[in-house]
Amino acid sequence: MLLCRQLAFRPSSSTGIEALLTVRSAGHYQLPAGHSEENRPRNFTQVFWILNGRLEYHRAGRWHMAGPRDSFYYTAGEPHHIKADGMEGCEYYWVTFDAGISEQWMNARFPSPAPMKSGECPVDWFEELITTVSRPTTRAEKETSLLGFRLLLEMATTPLASGNPDNTHTDDFCSKVEQTIQRHYPDPDFGIQEAARLMNLHRTSLFRLYRESRGISPSEYLQRMRLGHGLELLKNGGMNISEIALASGFRDPNYFAKVVRKATGESPMQIRKRGQFR
Repeated sequence: MLLCRQLAFRPSSSTGIEALLTVRSAGHYQLPAGHSEENRPRNFTQVFWILNGRLEYHRAGRWHMAGPRDSFYYTAGEPHHIKADGMEGCEYYWVTFDAGISEQWMNARFPSPAPMKSGECPVDWFEELITTVSRPTTRAEKETSLLGFRLLLEMATTPLASGNPDNTHTDDFCSKVEQTIQRHYPDPDFGIQEAARLMNLHRTSLFRLYRESRGISPSEYLQRMRLGHGLELLKNGGMNISEIALASGFRDPNYFAKVVRKATGESPMQIRKRGQFR
């Protein structure tokens, strides 16, 4: 997957209509494996809806994994930091709203920072939004406002939203699994068997519950955490390949190189020399 960005902005910083909800911008991004985006706190609410692949985003003090059919958001004043999955990259649509009712509504409807199970990404609506938001007319602003309402309502009415009582327990469980892995993944001796022991669960139960909710196995999540950390260390330099492998939870540097090549098509040394992830 190649880096690709499609975005459109409202022509004026101020709106030409009186509306409870107004749209600032919208876009469609494709981030290659391992690519990260980090931005200072903004003065708007931004909603992301995953189409393909997976990414991690940092919110409320920790990292969260989001995949196809998931959505998440940042409110005004929150720094934005997302990382495309280290093995497959990610494709998603986004929209920003002027702070105000959008932020109040999102915080009330989705108080958890965890991703929402919002269903299939409404690509047609996003594409229409990208087309209309940049038009300098009052009619276009009204159309984008209505489309913004439709998107937020679609997120709220899906039966798979994370606020649904049927999913709350599962989401909490998966978050605990991910927190356990995030704390221990640099240890080469740590594995899912140890994670299950720490959580007082049978390994089979942990695998089944996590896969059913997240769509990947906990072993895959562990591997992706280690790979992502290894790619960050390669980007920053200062350590040799063996040291990076060990610091990322890979006891064998040759196996680390194999995992990196499979995910990126490049060897660790090539990535370092080319500065591919800078």
